Amino acid sequence: MLTGKSEILKDIEDLSAAEIFDLILDNEMLDYIVTETDRYAQQFIESHPDLKPKSRAKKWRGLTKDDFRKWLGLTFLMGINSKPRVNLHWSTNKLYASGIFPAVMSRDR
Repeated sequence: MLTGKSEILKDIEDLSAAEIFDLILDNEMLDYIVTETDRYAQQFIESHPDLKPKSRAKKWRGLTKDDFRKWLGLTFLMGINSKPRVNLHWSTNKLYASGIFPAVMSRDR
């Protein structure tokens, strides 16, 4: 349970949405998320020696803060621009195409 006085410690009136978001998800938190994600991936790969050669896990490369921010932004955008299936955000079909998704990150990153 949280205790103490609830108050805003920084004037946010003149900040952009991205600047406010950075106050919530600061570099320390991003470092933690990236470190733990990489640790989990490594443990998963080591504990599954029978992974198929073409498995996405076999192609894992370390996560960066920039990668995570892009993924999170695209995830938020998926909530606004919904499709029947996640992979359709990267579709080249004119009915589903959303140019921003493949421009920001590959589908299998």
